[in-house]
Amino acid sequence: MQEPIFIRHGRKNFAGGYFPQVSTYGGPIYEAYLAIAQDPKTKNWWIRAGNVNIGYYPAALFSNLGSASIVGWGGRTKAKVGGLSPPMGSGHVPDGNRAHASYFRSPKINRAPGEPDYIPANTRTGGFSDNTNCYGVYYYYKSDVSEEGVIQFGGPGGKCGIIPKLYGDARTHFYTGWTSDDFQKTGCYNTKCRGFVQVDTKIFPGKYFADISKIGGPTYETYMAITQDPKTKNWWISLGNVSIGYYPATLFSNLGSASIVGWGGRTRANVGDLSPPMGSGHFPDGNKTHASYFRSPKIQDASRYVYEPDTYMIKVFSDNTNCYGFEGDFDKVQHERIFQFGGPGGKCGI
Repeated sequence: MQEPIFIRHGRKNFAGGYFPQVSTYGGPIYEAYLAIAQDPKTKNWWIRAGNVNIGYYPAALFSNLGSASIVGWGGRTKAKVGGLSPPMGSGHVPDGNRAHASYFRSPKINRAPGEPDYIPANTRTGGFSDNTNCYGVYYYYKSDVSEEGVIQFGGPGGKCGIIPKLYGDARTHFYTGWTSDDFQKTGCYNTKCRGFVQVDTKIFPGKYFADISKIGGPTYETYMAITQDPKTKNWWISLGNVSIGYYPATLFSNLGSASIVGWGGRTRANVGDLSPPMGSGHFPDGNKTHASYFRSPKIQDASRYVYEPDTYMIKVFSDNTNCYGFEGDFDKVQHERIFQFGGPGGKCGI
């Protein structure tokens, strides 16, 4: 008779059981004690949850694992080839705030039976992520507060790029698009159909950004603009103060001028699939290092006068506030308006 892979111990707690309470971003935080320990006599590997031994993996399963030389804390995700990778943890990249991302608190290692447990120091801890644009890991030691280490991990997942099928990679690209009927019969992205007239020889729709902002890392900005030529009525696209090309006025029979101007983001997913993250995957919180933003947005009227929209002119819209958010604020220090947007996406529920 073949020996079972996992030997259950007890009736109440078991592998595969669900947690009745889970932490939520901005809400209450719940913790549970977890441990993997080797029996010094049998060499079996015991699993413990909430100070209860729920069962063990027999030593016979691991012919090459007499003891552990490396210990790891973190998470794993799985997705179909070509599909979106799901969010890990809360769907937020670690930022040092335990209320934002999943974490292990006070991780400890036992050297040998009879010896005290110890907390790994920063010098002996290495973080690894196979895609830092999707997931992150952050370790810090709070010696001045509670004498404990915290390993924080997780992230939004996704493809970490804009419309992966369009580019075939996970980079962040500058893109344009046009339609006169909400993409029913007209329109496309970039230059996939006739419409956009390329002028500049170096910068073009679909070009990827060599440097992108990261939470906790450097922040990169670029100038973008859509303006109408007062004579031809063509709509010009500018990136980094360079007019790269235009959409002819003849494409838009109903767009002699713009009555509404919008700043924000869009995502797209197949019916029933997870919606991808937008921006950094974080909800706007007023901190420019946390979520995507437009800084100092301006409007040009028919007389070519340029101004920033006032508060009474702004209307905020999100078709699912559990997935994505928008926040408009005025920076009194820099004297400029900030439009911050984005979110983790996903199914926004279980």
